[in-house]
Amino acid sequence: MSAQIKTLSNDYRDINGREVAAQMHARTAEEVASLVAVGWQPRLVSIRVGVDPAVDLYIRNQERAARKVGIEFECRNVSAGISERELRATITSLNTDPRVTGVILQRPVPDHLPIEQLQSAIHPLKDVEGMHPASIGNIVYQNIDLAPCTAMAAVELLKQTRVSLKGLEVTVIGHSEIVGKPIAFLLMAEGGNGNGLPSYDARSCDSYSTRRRCFCGGGSARPLKGRYVKAGCRGYRYWNQSNRRRQWCQPSSRRLRLCDL
Repeated sequence: MSAQIKTLSNDYRDINGREVAAQMHARTAEEVASLVAVGWQPRLVSIRVGVDPAVDLYIRNQERAARKVGIEFECRNVSAGISERELRATITSLNTDPRVTGVILQRPVPDHLPIEQLQSAIHPLKDVEGMHPASIGNIVYQNIDLAPCTAMAAVELLKQTRVSLKGLEVTVIGHSEIVGKPIAFLLMAEGGNGNGLPSYDARSCDSYSTRRRCFCGGGSARPLKGRYVKAGCRGYRYWNQSNRRRQWCQPSSRRLRLCDL
């Protein structure tokens, strides 16, 4: 994928995600047009459980991106009080509907709903976010065509710096099942050496103080201290809409050259 995208500057401050996305959108639009030409219209269905302003923003962005490339988009709103059985039935109906190409279950869901089991209920071939356990597990077998979207985006942008991933030592601070861990697995699949650390214990960075790259996820209030970071290490923050303004990853020294993803 990255070979078809214009290589960006090697300057650590110049990782233009919008530019990379625009090139991907252009290529995707061509692929969608070729499918429509033979009678197959791609269609993406989003399931929103309850009301959440942050989720509304994600849905608007997803709809805008889908329509830009020619993919039909539908948002199905269900009550926050829906039962697991009812929501599974909705997912099953989408799995078996030949008109539906992909399904997204928006997070978060109410506490009474088991998100992992519901994510597993989406057929792997319609799991466009790469959240299904099969999609995540395939990374271990070097199958990296589909993986959790934020993790794939982070690694793809790292590739745009033209650094070789083979043998690259990377620390990932934050080891969630859908971002931190998949980033480490994807890097290993590319020949790198990725290690995930819990974001609530930045002190454990002592054991990885020689790493050359560092991915930092939002969600921790503890800043990285200069003594945890090798001089010249490049740091990358990945955000979601709810923690965009949190400056938890600001280094206390100039050892970590920081760039937002």
